[in-house]
Amino acid sequence: MYRVTRQIFFSYGHRLLNYDGKCRNFHGHNGKVEVELAAEKLDARGMVFDFKDIKSVIKHWIDENLDHRMILHRKDPLLAALQKAGEPLYVMDENPTAEAIARLI
Repeated sequence: MYRVTRQIFFSYGHRLLNYDGKCRNFHGHNGKVEVELAAEKLDARGMVFDFKDIKSVIKHWIDENLDHRMILHRKDPLLAALQKAGEPLYVMDENPTAEAIARLI
């Protein structure tokens, strides 16, 4: 089995609804995504997957949708005000926990 891993870094802000801790307030994080791909055999180029292709698909999507955006739950009471102000947002149907963001990616 062959494996390749690509790390992708991005920054985002969020807050959690119905949470009794510091994460109930707006705050930011520096996120790291590790994409691991595996294959039983290498392709004709001797690769599992070209790192350039991982970047063009996954990193591009993260940059366009999550990087330097506030990630919020659809029911966040401040969502409408932030949308009206033109703030860069990504809206989720669930609390934007690290686990939910990982599943999204």
